[in-house]
Amino acid sequence: MSFHRDQESREKIARNFSDSDVARTYAYRPKYPTELLDFLANLAERRERALDIGCGNGKISIYLSSKFGEVVSLDPSDTMISEAIRNAGEERGNIKWVHSRAEDFQYSGKFDLVVAGNSIHWTEHEILFPKLAQITDTVAIVSGDSPEEPPCGKAKWKGIVESWLNRLSEIDADKWKKYDPHGFRKEANRHEEWLEILGRETFSQKFRQSLDNFIEMQHSQATWARSSMGSDLSARFDIELRNLMSPYASNGFLEMEIVSEIAWGRPRMNKF
Repeated sequence: MSFHRDQESREKIARNFSDSDVARTYAYRPKYPTELLDFLANLAERRERALDIGCGNGKISIYLSSKFGEVVSLDPSDTMISEAIRNAGEERGNIKWVHSRAEDFQYSGKFDLVVAGNSIHWTEHEILFPKLAQITDTVAIVSGDSPEEPPCGKAKWKGIVESWLNRLSEIDADKWKKYDPHGFRKEANRHEEWLEILGRETFSQKFRQSLDNFIEMQHSQATWARSSMGSDLSARFDIELRNLMSPYASNGFLEMEIVSEIAWGRPRMNKF
């Protein structure tokens, strides 16, 4: 995923999460390991209320609903909310699904745990975190639902990502920015300026996926959304991915290790 220079450009590409194909392909992302989810729930001393920011298709919210009395799940994409409701089923009546940006939501009462995944990168931190500081003592950021190292290796993967981001940037510089790994790393950790970090924990799991589903999974990322790339470029992107990854597939399946991290802490009223 590319590094976006400002909030306006982040919001522009984040709107891809309202696309029905992005919501559909979310199902191909790996589930978080049970050990991670158990650890996440245990961060809360009490389990009355949890808040899931940018809940996506609901995979964290659905788990937390079995551990907390109430779960409030926010997402700015009504398409994602619909997908999450479908995944949850009727038995998850203690989840309150809300179509809203976390920055705009009118919070009431306290939360024992606030959790966000990669969605935290799309938020306006200077608006969100002061609000969170008033409603909770514990914010947990969960990252890593993609392979730590793709089967083709990091160098080849970096090569195809860089090639495509630079190609897309030439087509529409306002939508895509040229590949900048240093800028991306800075952007990825930007939210930690607003947290008093209390700890980190890493979890890993083996993941086996068909090559077809691996390619579909890429289109669940806003950067590679088919609606944004267009049908012609999407088809070419898929062909290049297939050519790259096919030598590493066994009977049409890829073996990967997924490494996820939870970083948690107290939200700040002001960044340090």
